[in-house]
Amino acid sequence: MATRECNEEPCESADLEGGLNDSNVESDICHLNYIKVAKHHAQGGTAAPEDYQGSRENCSVICSQVMNCLGYDWDEGDHPYKNFRCWLKIIEFSTIDGVDYTQKRNWTGESIHAFTIYKNFHGEGANQNEGIETREECAKKCLEKETCLAFDFDRSAKPWKNTRCWTHENELEAWTEGDHFMKKPCPMRQNIEP
Repeated sequence: MATRECNEEPCESADLEGGLNDSNVESDICHLNYIKVAKHHAQGGTAAPEDYQGSRENCSVICSQVMNCLGYDWDEGDHPYKNFRCWLKIIEFSTIDGVDYTQKRNWTGESIHAFTIYKNFHGEGANQNEGIETREECAKKCLEKETCLAFDFDRSAKPWKNTRCWTHENELEAWTEGDHFMKKPCPMRQNIEP
């Protein structure tokens, strides 16, 4: 699958009809850091503030400004859920010694250098990946999946549930009322280094 980075140049949007899978993800396309997954939504969202409900572009802006926002749902229905159109998929953070939250910062790359590491933080709601013992193996696991946007790596002497690698994935389900826009980590904004 061909890939490229979207730096300063404008990029096209990707419309993925029928959901997200290897055959319809166009890794060489990004638009304001998002991939559109038509007629799908992410489980568990947070309504964006009122100021960002007026347009999909406003919804995109607020998600782009929130480091732990994985993407957003835009409700096109006649009667939006709870009268909100913009729903953010946000990872809740907490501090914990020995665990590092590691977020993709490039869509390309095959090493730990494609990530930004936040030491002693972890995100809630990650998927367990047993048997992975190094940060590099965990990064490779995340890079193999288009839906994986970050991972927690537990470097403590006794990792939680005897597992070091926990991936954060944008899990989607079918939805007829609108579309999901998954954040695509192209280096279009400054990354916060540890």
